[in-house]
Amino acid sequence: MKLALIYYNFQYGGLGRLFAEMANALSDRGIDIDLVVFRAHGIFKENISSSVNIVDLGFSYTPSWFSPVVWIPSSPLVKYLKTGGCDVVHSLGEGISDLCAWIKFWYKLRFRLIISRHNVMIRADDNWLKRLVKPVFTPFAFSQAEYCVCVSQGLANDLVKGKIRPMSKIKVIYNPIIPRDLDSKMNAPVEHLWVRSCRKPVIVSLGRLAYAKGYDSLIKAFAYLRKNLSIDVFLIMLGEGPERTSLEKLIGELSLEKEVDLAGFVENPYAYLSKANLFVLSSRYEGLGNVLVEALACGVNVVATDCHWGPSEILENGKWGRLVPVDDIQRMAEAMKDALLHPMLSEELKKRGDFFSVDRAFDMYYDLFTNKKTSNDK
Repeated sequence: MKLALIYYNFQYGGLGRLFAEMANALSDRGIDIDLVVFRAHGIFKENISSSVNIVDLGFSYTPSWFSPVVWIPSSPLVKYLKTGGCDVVHSLGEGISDLCAWIKFWYKLRFRLIISRHNVMIRADDNWLKRLVKPVFTPFAFSQAEYCVCVSQGLANDLVKGKIRPMSKIKVIYNPIIPRDLDSKMNAPVEHLWVRSCRKPVIVSLGRLAYAKGYDSLIKAFAYLRKNLSIDVFLIMLGEGPERTSLEKLIGELSLEKEVDLAGFVENPYAYLSKANLFVLSSRYEGLGNVLVEALACGVNVVATDCHWGPSEILENGKWGRLVPVDDIQRMAEAMKDALLHPMLSEELKKRGDFFSVDRAFDMYYDLFTNKKTSNDK
């Protein structure tokens, strides 16, 4: 069997890392893999095993999934899917999945297509064009796929409720989040002065600086925590993204320059998480919430918004951490105070994180990819 994994690039972020780790793990299990990318750049490229064949489609930029340049017969992606000899194609992310499904249909290609959903279909920050085309393109993409992999049960239930896909054609596979070398990553030193000094508690957040992550609400809640609840703490925000400038402006307006640090992207966030007093997920929506699992695996207490989908599923409705309404600044601040003053046991939190191990997830992917063809594929 030959498998093609298709994504945009190896850039930092949850899907970029998943893309690289999945290729390595499945190659170790004996699957012949092509790792197909629009552009072969990004921080995770150096992590790819030599046994994995990287197929660089050679785009000088990353085109939109509905751009004509990726649809026409001369498109590198169309040429690859027609001649690559793949038995199974797994597309990561919504845009790539829609694209592969339409190419499969239009050119009457016979590979088994398995698509993935990592987030809600219509998002709060989608522009008018996405809101217009997604209800048309996405259900058709599902009709061309043998299975859809959802990263949470909540996402799967949403598809069934919307009559987009029956549960019999959905596989729920939690993201392979916790690496085998977690202990060594956690024990790595951190040079950040606030972490090294231990002068006061440190709160950490982790993720792309984007509207979806709700970092403006987190900063406001942090300000409320200090001013109204009299808790003297630091906040380190790890990640990069388009909202950096607006967040820096907000930090200045609230006079928090000495207490909040936009520390940028770090290759090993586990070193920070393991030494933090609290992790906060402030997202407005999630597919699962990988960083929440990473925090639990490091034994750090967590506060998370009860957004669609993921956090309540990971935390089992509050059993493993505190859940607060989305964009509720006061409730978030109060939950942060409670978590700092009355923390849960670190060892218990680590047990929950273990449920999302790399080996467990990739065993499920292996079983899915190596299944015999169904009658619909013949």
